[in-house]
Amino acid sequence: MKEKDDEQFGRIMAAMAAAFPHVEVNEKTVAVYFLFLKDLELSRVHSAVVDIISSSKDHRFPSIADIRKKAVGMEDEDVESNAAIAWNTAKRALSGMRMKEAVTASGNEIRVPPLVEETVNAAFGGWDEFGNTDRQNEVYDRAHFIKCFKAVARTEQKKLLLGERKTRLLKE
Repeated sequence: MKEKDDEQFGRIMAAMAAAFPHVEVNEKTVAVYFLFLKDLELSRVHSAVVDIISSSKDHRFPSIADIRKKAVGMEDEDVESNAAIAWNTAKRALSGMRMKEAVTASGNEIRVPPLVEETVNAAFGGWDEFGNTDRQNEVYDRAHFIKCFKAVARTEQKKLLLGERKTRLLKE
């Protein structure tokens, strides 16, 4: 989010205050939430808050951590479904590479999402090794890929969850 998003962010906080009326939301609360969420895109924060409000069972006012987790997809079911999608993406990309289709019929290069690329490298050492796996071991290879994808995805999500300021502090 950018400073210009503070008005829209204020409306998001007002929606949370209306949904959870037992908590007083004042300017200081809004300022603190904005400070610790401003490294995220406003659309992600908005989607996270809508999801939290619509699925809240305990009527507890969402913490900054709750919003960050939802905004970066740290929910277990998100990671699980994304891992299965990533496996299918890697298999399709490999199939295209095997047929030496550097360019698809539409003239676009075959693009592999960075997390899938990183997972193939982590799990198999690269595309050549991934392509040389035994088809009889596909169940094992898929399980290994998904396990590695989860690890890679969680590392990326933790970076987002912590925010760039805290990530920089950890590196120093």
